[in-house]
Amino acid sequence: MGAAKTPSPFRRPQNLRTLTEEQHAEERTTKRKVPPSVGSSCRPRASAATATTKHRSKNSSSHVDGLFVPVWWSWMTFTWYATGFDNDDVPYRVTLLAAMLFMLGIAASVEGVGSDAGATAGFVVSYSALRLLLVWLFLRARSNVPSGIRRFVSLYAAGNGLGAVLWLASLLLPGSARYAAWAVALSVELLAPILAVRALENPRVSYHPRHIAERYGLFTIIVLGESVLAVASGTAGTE
Repeated sequence: MGAAKTPSPFRRPQNLRTLTEEQHAEERTTKRKVPPSVGSSCRPRASAATATTKHRSKNSSSHVDGLFVPVWWSWMTFTWYATGFDNDDVPYRVTLLAAMLFMLGIAASVEGVGSDAGATAGFVVSYSALRLLLVWLFLRARSNVPSGIRRFVSLYAAGNGLGAVLWLASLLLPGSARYAAWAVALSVELLAPILAVRALENPRVSYHPRHIAERYGLFTIIVLGESVLAVASGTAGTE
């Protein structure tokens, strides 16, 4: 008989992080109060922050406003993945670093989308790369989760993978057809979590509420800070 394999300190299995019975009891007794508006207010406040870019580029303002949705969805998917599967090993940290770099690519190109071909291609490639990183993460987690959750993880991976293919294929299309392809791709990505949850044998999989509430709160704080900065920058030259 061979010796038991020792887990590597640099690579750990990505198991689904659910609440234990002790944590369930703790949640019931501590009654930690998180305002219900924290999560629901993230999207409108971020939209308001994005709208301030109209002062900088009137021609691309409508595109920037519309493109907030995929940017917001990128944050959402990585946040929920981390809530469920974050194991803090080296491959996961490297993947997050790569995601941050691609987010910088999105930020650098978003204002030129629709008016500059290079910026449009940069946005699409950066966003598609984020989806492919999620495919890698979910496929990596699939080998460690129980059989009842594998279809859930597979549907997440498939939705992100198909979305990435549609985004990249849109670069071959002209004008309005390209934007229609973006809408279809985003619809596929938004549909994937719904199908994934419906595929669960036990749909009451419990993510830890403290972790996700904290992430939504941090997102709200960041958006508020960016909104204040944008307003201050826009009024700096006025009398």
